[in-house]
Formats: sequence, structure tokens, C-alpha cells
Amino acid sequence: MPLSATYGGDALYAASSGNDAHTVNKANTTLSISDTPDPSIDTGNVTVTASLLVTHPGSGTPTGTITVTATQSTGCTMNLPTTSCALSFSAAGSQTINASFGGDASFNGSVATAITNQVNPSNTAPTITGPSNQSINEDANTGALAVTVGDAETAASSLTLAGTSDNTTLVPNNAANIALGGSGTNRTVTIMPAADQSGSATITLRVTDPGGLFTETSFTVTITAVDDAPTAVADVATVNEDSGSNTIDVLGNDSDIDGGTNLVTAVGTATNGTTAVGPAGANVTYTPNGNYCGPDSFTYTITGGSSETVSVTVTCIDDGPAAAVADSVTVNEDSGANTITVLTNDTPDPDGTAFVVTAVGTATNGTTAVGPAGANVTYTPNGNYCGPDSFTYTITGGSATVTVTVTCIDDGPAAAVADSVTVNEARANTITVDQRYA
Repeated sequence: MPLSATYGGDALYAASSGNDAHTVNKANTTLSISDTPDPSIDTGNVTVTASLLVTHPGSGTPTGTITVTATQSTGCTMNLPTTSCALSFSAAGSQTINASFGGDASFNGSVATAITNQVNPSNTAPTITGPSNQSINEDANTGALAVTVGDAETAASSLTLAGTSDNTTLVPNNAANIALGGSGTNRTVTIMPAADQSGSATITLRVTDPGGLFTETSFTVTITAVDDAPTAVADVATVNEDSGSNTIDVLGNDSDIDGGTNLVTAVGTATNGTTAVGPAGANVTYTPNGNYCGPDSFTYTITGGSSETVSVTVTCIDDGPAAAVADSVTVNEDSGANTITVLTNDTPDPDGTAFVVTAVGTATNGTTAVGPAGANVTYTPNGNYCGPDSFTYTITGGSATVTVTVTCIDDGPAAAVADSVTVNEARANTITVDQRYA
């Protein structure tokens, strides 16, 4: 640049001037850059920030532009004093970023040291291929159905599979009804509908990656109703001893989820009674054995084959005391006390209660008595009597007559006994020497 100087002179010296040329060099600059975020994704922006410093002893503020270039990018430009710009990358990988300052009238240009940015692929939603629509019968399951999952950026083992139903009455949303299995790419789903249900449900399967992106697929499960056999339920009944045929409503507590008509189709035998299917299979009948009381049981079968047990209690009923039966005996004249076993032919107490002679009536031609402990009676004919006789006896529950025949016994010839009489002189006198029949 030109320089000039002028001296105006004074009293002793004349004025003068002079010219010279001076060279002024541009100041040097130092450029550095940084980037954020690092790593980045291929669908996002990376901000490049520049720092442009003037090298001492230079000073001032540079003007102009900083140009940023990068592989797999169109680059960007900073118009000073702006010191940042945004890059976008078209591919994943390690990308090199360069920057340069072209300089201006006062400052030399400079080039930054290159930096790298790790560009990762952008997260894409995972993929899923589910089963086709399914048709099964009521109370069946689909079995394990194949499900394939995948993700471009995520290992299949890190993907989460879940399933939901739009009909939770038919297919509840829990692990027992929507059972997921398998691992990695190859997964399975098994649909187990609720018991005794029919209809259709749409099952939605969702695969989710760690970044929260998900993909869904759906299929329909149609469940066809099947006639369910009725279920027999155990019964308890109480009947009386010797009550004859008893009708037992065994169907009242049995169930048929389909609302069908239940009938008794068969009945088993009972140990202490007889059984039969009631009219039109509407019930069963039970007849306890005569004089039996206590527990008993038998089985019954209903439509569809379900069987159960009927437990019967036969209540004991007092059948009344033993019945006395008339007796007929023969004893000898003058035979003394004769033991007569009057209880032998009596009808015993059906309930097994012991019975004894409690009283005995009088006899016309003899004497009677109750035997020891009421086990019998005794009859003693009057002396020298022979012929018919009778008396009554009483046991617990009744009385009867004992007819007795006293057999005559020859007592032997008469024995002559000396007699003594007094008669008058000169008269005929009759003397009775045998007075047995007098």
C-alpha cells in the first residue's frame, strides 16, 4: 500500500515530501469443526459447528463462507457470522466430514481437520407373518400355529410378540387362552377358547422392537358349537324301613349346559334293596329289603353316559313286639310241675328285641307259674286229675292260650282194709267194705 509524508519547513529549512510503498499481508485463520449427534441415523440431520480463529498477531472478524462437505451428503454452507449448518446423509456407515474457509480481503482461508460421524440405519418397524383363519369345534384348541417375525435392525430374539382378542368371552386375554411360544424368528400361537363357548373372535398379534415400533397382523378363529353331554351329580335320599317302592328324583341336581332333556338310562344294583328306572326315565325307584334299615347305595346313568352314586339311608321303623302263638301240650296225671316251652313257636320281634313270658293265667285243674327269667311256664295238674285243662300266658306284645291234656294214669288195684262195724241182734245188716267211690 502507498505511504506519503510531507514536511512544511520552518525559518531555516525548506519544506519537503516523500513517498514509499508498504506491503500489508492478510491475517491467517485456523478452522475446526464438530458434529452432533454422533452416532446419528440415516434419516436424521447432523449439525456441524465451526470455530474460525484469527492467528496472532492478526485481529478482526473474518467474513465470507465456510463450506462443509461429506461423503453420502450434499454438504452445507455457513455464511459468516453464522457458524453452523445441517447435514443429511443418504446412507448408513462411517461418514467423513470436511470444512474449509475460503478467506476474504483481510484473512487467509483455512481447512479444518476432517472428522467422522457414524451414521446408523434408521429404525424400521419389524415384520410379522401370522396364521390364516382357523375353524375348530367347541372345547378344542387350534394347536400351535406358526408365526414368523423379523426386523432389519434388531435381532429377532429381541422382538416382543403379544396377542389380544376382540371377544374376551370366547377367547379371554390371558396366557392360558392365547399361548405364545417359540423363539427368534420362529414363533407360535395357540388359541384355547373358554370352555363351552362358541362363536368367533379376531386375534391380533403384535410384534414390537426395542425402539417401540410395532407391526400387527390378525386372523379369525371360528368355534363351532358341539352338543355337550349332561353331567350327573351325586344324590342323597332317606327312606323308611319296609316303605316299599320309593321314587327318587336324581335328575333335579344334574346339569346340561346346552339345556337338553336329561333322562335316566340305567340304574345299578343296591346291596340292601332293589332299584329300577322310573317311567320314561324321569327318575329312579328304590325298594329296601324287608326289615332292613341302615345305609345303602347304587349308581345311575343319564343321557350321554355320565354316572353318579345315590346314597340311601333306610330309617329304622319299630315293627312291633313279638306275637304269642297258642300251644298244646300233654302231661301225665299226678306228674308234678311240668316245664312248657311256650316261646318256641312264638313269632319273634322283627327288630330282634328279646322277648320273655311276663305273666301266666290260672288253670282250672292245676296250678301255673312263670318259669325262671321268663323263659317258659310250669303247669302242675291237681292230684289224681286227668282230662283237659288250659291257661293263658303273656309275652311282650301279646298273649296266647296253652291247652293241656292231663293223661289219666292207673293208680293200681284197691287194697283191702279191715273194717269194724256194730250191728243189732236178730237183724240183717249190710256192711260196705269198699268206700273208694262212696
